Amino acid sequence: MKQKLICAFSSLVLTVCVGCSNSDRDRAREKASEAKQKTREEARKLTQEVKQDVHALNQKINGALENHPVKSNDAGEARQKLKRGAEDLRVAGGQATVKLDHAATIARVKAKLATDMGLSTVTNVDVDASGQVVTLRGTVVSAEQKQEAERAALEVSGVTRVINNLQVQP
Repeated sequence: MKQKLICAFSSLVLTVCVGCSNSDRDRAREKASEAKQKTREEARKLTQEVKQDVHALNQKINGALENHPVKSNDAGEARQKLKRGAEDLRVAGGQATVKLDHAATIARVKAKLATDMGLSTVTNVDVDASGQVVTLRGTVVSAEQKQEAERAALEVSGVTRVINNLQVQP
């Protein structure tokens, strides 16, 4: 009888632990999904900004050409203006690409943190990216969580270095 009671109690404890663990995983997946959605929205905004920049540069180029009709002796100047306009477009496109890459890296790191460490940890951690370097800021409850956050961020594709500025506050 005592063994049956111990067995039943153990089964109950195991069931509760598994249920909590599944619930935490579900919340982490939901948070990761929200982070992906937020990244998509940021990417759409950045894409719109790039389109606006391209449109503004096109207007400048067209305005320059309209205000200064090309004469045979002005052909070289017009070509230079067009080259500068094209270069400005390339620079704007490059800047947009960098912004999109940073946003994608941040979303991947946040999703990895949510999956590996749980929902409550991610809400206290800020992530920033610059190239392949990720910076973690915020608070965690233990030194182990601080190390785990750094490890999880390093596992994300494209991240080569993590600056771990997390503070331990039990």
